[in-house]
Amino acid sequence: MLFIIYSNTSNLNKTWGGLQLSDTEDVIIYNNKKYTNYSEHFRTEMYGEKIGSIGGIGESRKLFYEIPGMDKNSWLSMKRQQLAYAFVYKEENELGISIEEFRPSAVEFNNNGEKYTDQDILSAVLKMIDANNSLNSLNQKWLLAKIQLNLVTSIEMYSNKYPGLIYIL
Repeated sequence: MLFIIYSNTSNLNKTWGGLQLSDTEDVIIYNNKKYTNYSEHFRTEMYGEKIGSIGGIGESRKLFYEIPGMDKNSWLSMKRQQLAYAFVYKEENELGISIEEFRPSAVEFNNNGEKYTDQDILSAVLKMIDANNSLNSLNQKWLLAKIQLNLVTSIEMYSNKYPGLIYIL
């Protein structure tokens, strides 16, 4: 089942720019192209041109944008009004982005707002991902001392190659 995204909340039969959202929110149809949710490891906090919206005013409202720096025919985002970030969707035939292709240039821990570019820290995170280890493997004394934390509970990585995307763990 697809919900029709509309600009007039009293008329469910009107679409805005040919935009539709599945009831599970895992698929967007835009200009007759299918985009699938690619937010398992990616999100964005950068918003390009707005392409549509759904819902009323307030927390239930969903906004749809192009992602700056990404091919506008292959990548879209959906932002819930109450969140500071947006979910990433890729066109169904678009190849995904591996961590190697993403090439992280900075990392943030525990959403603390501090980005680290130190190669030793980036290398430790990439080794953890490559070995498919848990975040607990990063709780090493040298690393915790260097980032001044007692525990690593989340990771966000940033890339100069893909500035519109954030890789999350």
